[in-house]
Amino acid sequence: MSERFESVTAILSGGIPRPALPAWAAKRVAETAAAYILDASLPVPDGDGGEYPRQSVTAEMVVDHLKGSPWRESRAAADLGSQIHRYVEALNLGRPKPRWPLPVAPFMAQFEHFLAEHRPEIEAAEMRVYNRRFGFAGTLDAIVRIDDGCRVLDVKTGKGVYCEVGLQLAAYARAEFCVLDQNHPGSRQITPGRGRRWYEWAGPPE
Repeated sequence: MSERFESVTAILSGGIPRPALPAWAAKRVAETAAAYILDASLPVPDGDGGEYPRQSVTAEMVVDHLKGSPWRESRAAADLGSQIHRYVEALNLGRPKPRWPLPVAPFMAQFEHFLAEHRPEIEAAEMRVYNRRFGFAGTLDAIVRIDDGCRVLDVKTGKGVYCEVGLQLAAYARAEFCVLDQNHPGSRQITPGRGRRWYEWAGPPE
């Protein structure tokens, strides 16, 4: 019998108002529209890696392309964040240092600067944590020891520092039990194609 736990990041992304998002989305659509007005030769992507023939482009295709522009940028940022986290995990776990791809390199240079300046001792990396009382779970990047204090580390790649980051780290710090083995058969992270991520735990009582 497995237990279901809601993802901390999914809870925060769905429950905290973000007043700047509508303005950002509107600006991104306007920027895309302006680019097409100023340069009529720009292609309209067909969503499958190709582009529509110019003579077959309809107003509906253009509207769909404009509506999707904020989310294409958002997906690209998410993909970059996933790459960065894979390299951060390699460093945290003591694996050989890889050669950073160009988009990742500036972020990793900053992370290496953090490591050199603070010299954290990595206690755990990529650890899943669960809280039965409130029914949440998540995967933290690392638990580190800095200046004789034990701290939860989660690497962010956004342009700012947002209030939900503090809530996320506070939730991780108040977990009731953790799973160190990423391949533990009782610990699962479920990421559906649509809908919010969640976690399951089917191991022995902790």
